[in-house]
Formats: sequence, structure tokens, C-alpha cells
Amino acid sequence: MTEASLQLDPGELGTPPLGLKRLTLAFTDSVIERSYQLVAGAANTRDLVVGFLLGTGLWVFGAWIVDVNTPIKREPLLVICGGMVLVNIIGLIAVRRARTLDQQQWLAGGINSLSGIALLLLAEQALYFGRLAVPAVMLAALFAFVALRLRFIAAAAAVIPYLALYVVLAIDTFAEFRGLDFFLVGAAVVASIVGAYTLEIAQRRVFAQQRTIAVQKAEIELERAKSDRLLLAVLPASIALRLRDDLGVIADQADEVTVIFADLVNFTPLAEQIPPEELVDLLDSVFSQFDDTTVELGLEKIKTMGDAYMAAGGLPEPLDDHAVRAIRLGFSMLEVVEKEAVKRSLPLALRVGIHTGPVVAGVIGKQRFSYDLWGDAVNIASRMESHGVPGAIQVSAATKELVEAQFPCLLHKELEVKGHGTMGVYLVQPPITFDQAGS
Repeated sequence: MTEASLQLDPGELGTPPLGLKRLTLAFTDSVIERSYQLVAGAANTRDLVVGFLLGTGLWVFGAWIVDVNTPIKREPLLVICGGMVLVNIIGLIAVRRARTLDQQQWLAGGINSLSGIALLLLAEQALYFGRLAVPAVMLAALFAFVALRLRFIAAAAAVIPYLALYVVLAIDTFAEFRGLDFFLVGAAVVASIVGAYTLEIAQRRVFAQQRTIAVQKAEIELERAKSDRLLLAVLPASIALRLRDDLGVIADQADEVTVIFADLVNFTPLAEQIPPEELVDLLDSVFSQFDDTTVELGLEKIKTMGDAYMAAGGLPEPLDDHAVRAIRLGFSMLEVVEKEAVKRSLPLALRVGIHTGPVVAGVIGKQRFSYDLWGDAVNIASRMESHGVPGAIQVSAATKELVEAQFPCLLHKELEVKGHGTMGVYLVQPPITFDQAGS
């Protein structure tokens, strides 16, 4: 069998093909070999326990059955059988502490060697060596392969002592060369070793394949988690789940949504006066704080457009108080910009416009997904902002009716809106703080 025939399938993404060493059959990758030792050792414990229990029972039964009409003295019979019972019991105890496959295999191999030697000594003591020696060696070799499932190296090492003892006793016992006996013994030993060799290769291939599957599954889950995080960074959670499970068109009709537009006043001239790094840092700081408040209030960020910020309340999940939450977001936005202006000594001001009405929401694009809104409500909210007052929140009558119980609104002016004629627009009064009430 060539080295190439022992090569396992590539298995792991980004790693070289797994291989087995020619003689020991150990994985060439030491990390994988340690993993196999622990995993196979844990799985092999039960087999060895069963094997040692079976061995204990067979030696007890042997001590009784051999004593019946067999020309062997009781003392050597009890010593040999009793000793092997004790050896198997020690194996039962020791196997619980042997954690790796190698530790278990050398333990089992040593006990198998003693079993083969004991069987040959019984045959020699019974004066039936010529008839019993061959079955004794074959039984020991078969037990090593079937019951103890010895790996190749351990199986080869285990048979050497009782094979050598058989040769010595055979030369001393047989008056002439008995080729058939030697052939049967050799065939049994070779068959057991070859069986152990092929079985271990199969077991290691299965382990490598299972490990490959586990690695690939973990990588798939990792990539899926990354993909989910990316989707959640740009899309609402429920929309991201729908998009992940179904690549069809995602479009929803929402009858009542509050749309918020916020825009930094005279930002274009300001952007030409400050360094690019400071400009980006400013927008990042402002919009990040907007994002945090949007999430806290259960609203949905829709997008940013240059120095403008758009959010909505009441979709994709409905909210009973979406308009009130939108007003709270607006006041928080004004406070953020005011603090940033003081902190950076910049002439910053923010206009906020809000309107409530029906919209269509959906996902567009293929390479960069975008969750967006369409409809008159979006246009009117944009007009509320663009014709608003710096440092204030301007709302439509539709929004005013939903929030005036908590936020008083004063009529600001009449605004001409395309397709809707003249509309009354209102400025939302800031909430009265405890300090203001006390003064």
C-alpha cells in the first residue's frame, strides 16, 4: 500500500490534504492526531470495557470447563486462569483512566499478549499442545481484532510475544516440522494484523470526514452569521430574515407611518471650511448618536443622504405611539447637534420635519440592498424639514393630532404642498423640564 493511497480527502477549507503515516497510521498533522486520540479514546472505552468483561467471564468459564476430564493439574490451571481473571479486572479499572487511544491500545495489547501466552501454557500443561496450540493462537488473535479492536501497531506488538512462545514450544514439542500448523498460526496472525490495519484506516478516514463536515459546517455558520450581521446593519431585522429566506420582491403597504427627516443647516459651506477628517468625524459622531436613539425608541433608520438623516416609526413592525416616539427622536437629535456645536465650536444647527401617513416600503438593489420608503408621506415629511426652522421640529396636522396630548404644537404658517394645496404646519414645543417648571 503506497503513501498516496493513504491520503485523505482535503476536508478543511484553507488547509492542506490530511495524510496518514505509513507505519503508525497516525495523522501527519499533530493537532488532528491529538484530537483523534481524545475522540477515539472516549469512543473506544466502552468497547474495551465490554472486551475485558468478556475476557473475565471466559477465563472463569475456562477454569471450570478445563478442569473437567482434562489431564492438567489444578494448581497451574487455577494460577493461569485466576491470574488472567485478575489481569482483566485490572484492565477494567485502568481503562477508565486511560484517556487517549494510545494509552488504551497499549493497555489492551498487553493484556492480549498475556492472554495468548496463558492459552499456550494451558495447552502445554494439558499435554495437548499439538492439538490446542494453533486454536489458542488463533483465538487470541481473533479476540484482539474483534473484541478489543486493537489498532495496527498495538495489534502487531501484541501478537509477537505469544507467536514467539508458540515457536519455542512447537520446536520443543514437535518431533518433526509441522508446516500446516505454522501456516495456520501465521495466517491467523497476519489476517488479524491486516484486519487491524484496514480497520484503523477506515476509522481514521471516517474521523477525518466527520471533522471535515464539522469544520465546513462551522465555517458555513460563521459566514451565515457574518451575512446576517451585514444584513442587520442595513436592513430591519424582520426584513433581513425575509430577504435571507426568500430572494423575491419584498414590498409592504403601511397605512400609518411617521416619517422623520433631519438635516444640518448650511452644512455645504461649512464642509468647505473644515478638514475632511474633521468633517467625516463630525458626521459619524452625530449620526451614530442618532442611530443609538433610534434603536432605543424602537424606530427604524431608513438612510442617510449626505448631511441628512431619515428615519420612520411604525414599520416594519407596527407601533401604537410611533408619532410620539418620532417627536422624542427629534428633540434628541436637536440636543445632540447643539452639544456637538458647543464641543467643536462650529455653527451647527438642525432642522427636523415630521409627517404621518401611508407609505410603501420595500427592498431594492442587488449588490447593495436598500430598505426605502415611497409615497406622499415621504414627500410631505421632506417638505416639513426643508421649510422648517433651524433648531426646531416642524410637523404636519396629521402628526400634530397624534402628539399634541404630550407635546403642544403651535401653528407656524401655511405651506403650499404640491398635490395637497395649502397645509397648516406646526412647531412642536419642547417638553418642560423639572428645572423649568420650578423656575
